[in-house]
Amino acid sequence: MPVAKLTVASVLVLFAACHSDPGPCRPGDATFSMLSGSVTVQGGMSETFDAGDPSATPTCTVSSRPSGDRDADVAMRTTVNLLCESQGERLGLSFEIDDVRPLGAGEHTLVTDDYGLRISYRPSESAPECYTYLADTAYALTVNEAVGTEASYPTLVTGDFHRRFDVALDLALAGRHAMQYTNGVVSDCSLDFVGAVDFTAVLDHSDVQARAVDSCVLE
Repeated sequence: MPVAKLTVASVLVLFAACHSDPGPCRPGDATFSMLSGSVTVQGGMSETFDAGDPSATPTCTVSSRPSGDRDADVAMRTTVNLLCESQGERLGLSFEIDDVRPLGAGEHTLVTDDYGLRISYRPSESAPECYTYLADTAYALTVNEAVGTEASYPTLVTGDFHRRFDVALDLALAGRHAMQYTNGVVSDCSLDFVGAVDFTAVLDHSDVQARAVDSCVLE
């Protein structure tokens, strides 16, 4: 009898250690159909950009892409990459925009998630380009036009879905510890930057795409 009791107890421990099946992952991608805005640096560059104007020769390049493997039934984020260079001064930003599908018209104060915000900056061509990651960075997202709603997989949004919104991000870093690459060697540097980024983006029904079930890795 004692042996039988030990066996039953072992089986119960095994069941407790097993996780339940989380179910299928229903991924979706969202890429903004328009990006335009401005970048200002205190005592430095003051630039505008328009990703939708092929004739422009801006000093800033900006793009958006789906943010990795996401479950669209939970959240679907978009990464914005911005790079500006003017007379040797260089600024790079990369961060995720929250899922805008459920957001209605008005201003929303949001915070970057665990991936945070990557910023790299050099004030001149002779200065080191320092970079760092900033967690929990607040930004304002103002929805100016909101039509349609989110929908469950595989539709993801209604056929009339449209969001036009502004994103405003202010950064002030004074002597922040950062890193730099020099001839393949990583070393410490100090990041000093005060500036602002503002841009307008559009997300339409055609900008949202569903992918095959289980084509993403569950987190």
